[in-house]
Amino acid sequence: ASSSSSTSTKGIAAGDELGKAVFTWRKACGELGRMASSPVICPMVQPYLDPNNPEATMRGGGSDFVVHVQGSGLSVDVAAMAAARAANPSSMDRNALNMLLPITVEPISPPNRMQLGVPYPIRFLIVNHSDRYLTLQLQFRLEHMKGISVCGRSFKNLEEIAGNGGSTTVEVRFVALSAGILQVRGCCVVDLATGLAVPQPPLFNTFVETTEDE
Repeated sequence: ASSSSSTSTKGIAAGDELGKAVFTWRKACGELGRMASSPVICPMVQPYLDPNNPEATMRGGGSDFVVHVQGSGLSVDVAAMAAARAANPSSMDRNALNMLLPITVEPISPPNRMQLGVPYPIRFLIVNHSDRYLTLQLQFRLEHMKGISVCGRSFKNLEEIAGNGGSTTVEVRFVALSAGILQVRGCCVVDLATGLAVPQPPLFNTFVETTEDE
C-alpha cells in the first residue's frame, strides 16, 4: 500500500455549479433561437447509511447506490463537510455524512466486466476524514458478499493514516462465483485502536460473464 499525508479535495462536490443546459435551434426561414436553463447544481450523494444496522449499510438497504459511478463524489462530499465542521464546530450534526463516514473506501477504475472464476486485482483508495491519525484494518465480510468473493485473506492491515484527508491505497483480489450483474459489497473499515467499525455502502457493480467453450 502507498500513502500520502493529505488528499486533494478537488473535484465535483455537492453544491458545485455544473453549468447550464443550452438549447439552440434554427427555424425554416433561417432565424436562430436560443434558450438556457438556470444553473445546474450538483446534488449531495445519498448512500444508504444506517448507524444502527451496519449489515444493512454494507448490503445497501435495497438502494441502487454504489460508490463508483453514481457516487463518484462521495469522498469529495465527505471531505467538504469535514472541512466545514472544522471551520464551525458548533454546527456539528451527528447524522451528517462526514460523521457517519469518517473513513471512505473508493474503488479505483474497477472492471465493468469480469470473467467467471478469474481473479481480478482491484485497487481501493481509503481516505481518513477524521481529525486524528488512525491505524486501520480493511475488511470484506464474506457473509455480506454475494456472487463475488475475496481471493485469500478477507482483511488487510493498513499503515497509520493521517487525519484531515490523509489517504492510502491498497490492492485486493476478487473472484466471481456466479454470473450476472453483481455488486461488490460487505466492506468495512475498523479502527484497530478503538475497535470502531465503519461499514461502507456497496462499492461498485460489474457484469460477470461465463467463458465460451472453444
